[in-house]
Amino acid sequence: TADSAGRAFRLQPNPASRSVLCVLAEGATGGGVLTVSDAAGREVRRVELPPQTASHTLSLTACPKGVYFVTLTTKEGTSTQKLVVEGN
Repeated sequence: TADSAGRAFRLQPNPASRSVLCVLAEGATGGGVLTVSDAAGREVRRVELPPQTASHTLSLTACPKGVYFVTLTTKEGTSTQKLVVEGN
């Protein structure tokens, strides 16, 4: 997966069950869009992040267990990380 913004965020915990915390890298300007896609590439969740956002908790209660990809898109670029959902 292309990652032009470097390691722009991290996911805690990973694997996760009910929710996951997306923590933006230190020095990130905040703002942007978090997108969660399933293994087939279908978007299952999209969250607009306001400027100055340091972290955001994503609820996973509507996501069946499996592999997902979380993408952060900002004006600096795009960063994608794999997320494993263990079930709710």
